[in-house]
Amino acid sequence: MVYNCTSINSSLYGSLVYIFINLCNYWLYENLNMYIQIENMSDRTVYRQIMDQIKLQIALGKLAKGDKLPTVRELAGKLVINPNTIAKAYRLLEREGVIATRTGSGTFVAQRSSQLSLEVREKLICHELNRVIVESFHLQISKNTLVEWFDRTLKGFAFGLSQSNSISGTDGDQHSGGVER
Repeated sequence: MVYNCTSINSSLYGSLVYIFINLCNYWLYENLNMYIQIENMSDRTVYRQIMDQIKLQIALGKLAKGDKLPTVRELAGKLVINPNTIAKAYRLLEREGVIATRTGSGTFVAQRSSQLSLEVREKLICHELNRVIVESFHLQISKNTLVEWFDRTLKGFAFGLSQSNSISGTDGDQHSGGVER
């Protein structure tokens, strides 16, 4: 039976749309092993949003080493975006060593390892931390509150705080007490 949208109560129609969207999101999450939501009003490009969310899910432990990612075509179809956007995100994630593509098998979460020197990693992270600190200053967030929020947020991630006094170098050795120079 086909309904004319004008004959359906607008709140009922809105509820049906809401249920449909949530079912689609549930299906996407359950069947593709990950959940990605694109914010069209974001200042981040769509491919960067995809990269950020895949990295986040790995950091949170929702995606683990060896987990298969959806194909470019599958993910593009579910997100209703151009497959080239997904391909670009995957290509850049692969270049960063976050994911690995195996010909004929698909794309998988790679083993965590950074090809960047510790000094370069420090610069990248400190740049982002500076951005957060500047924004916090302008939002009038105190240093203590910022540190409290950072600690609380950090606890939710897969690596936790058990290694808070050591930083792993590119060779896998542990260096205690801060950043090696």
